[in-house]
Amino acid sequence: MLEANYGLERGPVPPIVTLPGSPSDPPFFADLAGMCTMRPGQAVTVPIEMGSFEFPVNGIYGIAFSVEYDPDLFAANSVDIEVNESWFGTPGQDLLSIDQQHTTPGRIEVAISRIDGVEAVGFGTIAEFIGVIDDIVAKQIITTIWLVDIRAIDASEGDVVFYVPESPGVISTDLEEQQDLDGLLLYPVPATEWLNIHNYNREEINTITVYNALGQQMDFQRFPQRRTGVDVSTWPSGIYYIDIKFPDAIVTRMFKVTRL
Repeated sequence: MLEANYGLERGPVPPIVTLPGSPSDPPFFADLAGMCTMRPGQAVTVPIEMGSFEFPVNGIYGIAFSVEYDPDLFAANSVDIEVNESWFGTPGQDLLSIDQQHTTPGRIEVAISRIDGVEAVGFGTIAEFIGVIDDIVAKQIITTIWLVDIRAIDASEGDVVFYVPESPGVISTDLEEQQDLDGLLLYPVPATEWLNIHNYNREEINTITVYNALGQQMDFQRFPQRRTGVDVSTWPSGIYYIDIKFPDAIVTRMFKVTRL
């Protein structure tokens, strides 16, 4: 019902006002700390953090915010917001969430709310920003991810104030690190039972590692044959990422698994 009526209005809609916070308020930010230089085709997972050990959230019921990012950096249709079990709650049990791409490129609107009448108390990751660096990026890009238009409430609908750091970190791409390793064939895509991996490059593959969209390792191979593959027959439908490591480079590809 929420998705079907998303964007509809009835009567005047007041503007969103983000209450200013101070460094002594719980922080709310996309955690890009330690993010290394990314390669085209590489998957990016950025935790969205709320509160900290020093300044935890002392009571929150729901929050709405927007995530802004550089649309030229990420592959089309690869960006998503994942809300998983956390201190904030468990989706489908005591937590409800919705996220929608805005008509403006590079913006996702997100809302997360408890549904049991009980406030959450704590700190840590409440969601993740997921995307894949576009493989047609033709220049070095240094950018960040912004959280804007934040409105949070407690169980009595009182405002909850957060401190949003100005520079939480950056994502950097550098094509000068790339090598000509186009002689890789992955098929069929989407895969249902088996994903074939054929290496036609002169360099041998050192390792193959496959991850799901949550960053969990699904398969690992060391010094595989030039014609190898991955058994995906028991994997759930979804998007997966494969890191193929050569002696001097890593190639990252995205593929889908579909259950018939």
